[in-house]
Amino acid sequence: MPLLKKRYWVIKLGVSLLFLGFFLPLFLPSMGFFLVKIDSPPKKADLAIVLSGDAGARVVLASGLYKSGVVPRILMTGGGQYYSKYLSEYMFDFARAQSVPAEAILQERASFSTYMDAVETLKICESQQVRSIILVTSLHHTRRSGWVFRKVYYKSGIKIYVVGAEDGINFQRWWRSRVMTQKILIEWGKNLLYWVKY
Repeated sequence: MPLLKKRYWVIKLGVSLLFLGFFLPLFLPSMGFFLVKIDSPPKKADLAIVLSGDAGARVVLASGLYKSGVVPRILMTGGGQYYSKYLSEYMFDFARAQSVPAEAILQERASFSTYMDAVETLKICESQQVRSIILVTSLHHTRRSGWVFRKVYYKSGIKIYVVGAEDGINFQRWWRSRVMTQKILIEWGKNLLYWVKY
């Protein structure tokens, strides 16, 4: 009887491993692609809001929107400081290097999270009578940031379009790289935290 019981568990484990081996490669890409939720940018919007948190691809994308005439101004977010300089200031300098004039760039320096980005930028948008924005972030951050901004901006009537800058993630095979796996799993954790908290 104990031998039969042992064989039963070995067979059960083997079937489970086969099941995981077959279905996991189908499920894991969906986990990555779920985090991406982008909109087609409009022909014109009042402002591009660039969330801090990447190595510059977001600023490059927003600068392109400005130079192509889609937006007349860019708002950089980021209250964190590195070497006595705000993140939004680094982003400002990088946008200037992309040929965006200083007068077209606004800065927000009070936020430390995606939720606070939405709260603080809403104040600026309302004071500037902004009616439409293009939210610029990384591809894997688009679902959460879009959800948060639409929740915070809900009563304002401001239209929100979310676009994603390249973030170096291969969503079809993200689990094969430690860096990509870290980004995906952290973002999933933040999604779950935000759904509970907000």
